[in-house]
Amino acid sequence: MKPHALFACALAFAANAALAGDCVTREIEQNDKMRTYDHLCLPGDGAPMAKRGWRAFYVIEGSMIERRYEDGSKEVIDYKAGDSRSLIDDKAFSYHNVGKTPFHLYVVYPK
Repeated sequence: MKPHALFACALAFAANAALAGDCVTREIEQNDKMRTYDHLCLPGDGAPMAKRGWRAFYVIEGSMIERRYEDGSKEVIDYKAGDSRSLIDDKAFSYHNVGKTPFHLYVVYPK
């Protein structure tokens, strides 16, 4: 994707955000087996403390993400474009984009 297209995409997502500074998640599709989402966190954006369960995702555009856990511990993960992961989290965490680029994912949750 060209940089100007990414910028236009980021502006469109930011315009739909309920609160400034929140990551934006838009449902793409769902069926009887899964739900798919487009997820965007601009630099400085974050997501609240939650258990996220099992999901698989593909990184469209990567950045540095800081996870904060309920016990106060933190970790920084450097996601790169093209990374894919399958995760299950048993601990709640919040996260923030502490990088200089948008963090953009395609996410799949099973039903």
